[in-house]
Amino acid sequence: MNNLDEYNFIQKYIKQILTDNQMKIEVNNSKGILSSTIAFIGSLGLKSSTA
Repeated sequence: MNNLDEYNFIQKYIKQILTDNQMKIEVNNSKGILSSTIAFIGSLGLKSSTA
């Protein structure tokens, strides 16, 4: 499973748990956690993009 697939899987998984409105609330309430998670996933993608 490459990192893009993993990222898409995580996005789908999150969307299954949260409706769009709940997602907006989550983003507003926990920007730090969400952006750290996205940054972490992004950094994994950058680190292994040459693999």
